[in-house]
Amino acid sequence: MKIIMAGSISESDIASSRAIIDVILARFAIARFFFGEASESAGASIELTATLLTVGATFFVADGVQTIAAGALRGMNDTRVPLLFAALSYWGIGFTTAYALAFHTALGAVGVWIGLAIGTAVYAVLLILRFRRLARHLELVTAIATK
Repeated sequence: MKIIMAGSISESDIASSRAIIDVILARFAIARFFFGEASESAGASIELTATLLTVGATFFVADGVQTIAAGALRGMNDTRVPLLFAALSYWGIGFTTAYALAFHTALGAVGVWIGLAIGTAVYAVLLILRFRRLARHLELVTAIATK
């Protein structure tokens, strides 16, 4: 049994990528649409919103990767180790990074989202590494069994 991990890019993948790029490019226009420019503090709100949209787009990419990797591991009946990875990534790394960036730097709300994005990215990487390890092990076991 050979596991194939590569595939063609679908139309929905292209559409999702395009939507993320559109949000990043139009972040100031999106912020102005919701906040307008009527008040004195609109400029600061628009700037914060544009920055949060950029960080949020990065977060959603990492979140999509971890969702797919977690589903693949669930399909291999591996749920305990990913749970430990989640605790380490979100609480050990993400939460502490978010706290440090939000309250010990001038980043504030942006720091919270950066910390969350870092925790999610670490989780995604750990899940991908776990999947590769289990897939390699499964391939070796299958090769030995067929000999």
